[in-house]
Amino acid sequence: MKPMLACLFVFLLFVLAGCDKSVDAPAKAPDPISASAPKAKAEVILKDEFIGEWDGAAAKLIAERQLERVVWVGKDVGCEGSCDIRHDVTATFDMNSSGTPAKYLLIASNDPINSCHACAPAISLLMFRKSAQGWVLSNSELAFTHWGSNGSFNGDQPASPQLVNLNQDQIALLLSLTDGHQGFQQTTHVIYVNADGKMREAFKGATGEDFSGVNSDPKNLGTVWSSEVSIETTGNQPTLIIKSSGKKAAKALSLEKRLSFDGKKFVAVRKN
Repeated sequence: MKPMLACLFVFLLFVLAGCDKSVDAPAKAPDPISASAPKAKAEVILKDEFIGEWDGAAAKLIAERQLERVVWVGKDVGCEGSCDIRHDVTATFDMNSSGTPAKYLLIASNDPINSCHACAPAISLLMFRKSAQGWVLSNSELAFTHWGSNGSFNGDQPASPQLVNLNQDQIALLLSLTDGHQGFQQTTHVIYVNADGKMREAFKGATGEDFSGVNSDPKNLGTVWSSEVSIETTGNQPTLIIKSSGKKAAKALSLEKRLSFDGKKFVAVRKN
């Protein structure tokens, strides 16, 4: 009996050892690829639109993303070694584009080091059109000209920009600059229009002088005059009207000029 009991004991030990192995078997190692793969991140989509009512801050962020695409080196806004371009919204215009409400942002871009008397920021104009959900960027004219002095959009007087609908497809941006030169001031008006796919200069002219601080030259004695500049769009074609008044060389000045728009420029109206 003893040999038989011994065999039975050995058999039971073998069975129990097999059960222990199945219980203590290590868990399956995780898939190394799935374990090391980073968790998926939600994709950030930057759109040139925003939902809801007009938001100037949201519009400026979109405009700044557009302006980041500009290569500022060589744009005469500073950038000596490195660029620190800052963008200022100088005006917001409420307009109408083909029956749809629109807003235009006029933005001046400049590096603070660009501050000499003749230094001027680069000017951009961006249009946002009203959509069913909010506002969407519809057009942008980036760094198409420079305007101002001493690194600022305004000269010795506020620039007072204006934006006018010339027709269904074209707009006119009126800019003025009053700048001091060794005791006298001169005012200049420039008009830009969109033609041939870009903003182009359509008019430039002197619209005022003030020599009250410099009377040593007889030809400039008592010269102080200014102008009212406007665009009339009620006729068959847009007309630029410049009404000047004051004194020029001590003589009274009262003059009205009318220039018609030919699709690209304002030209003198021919008299029959």
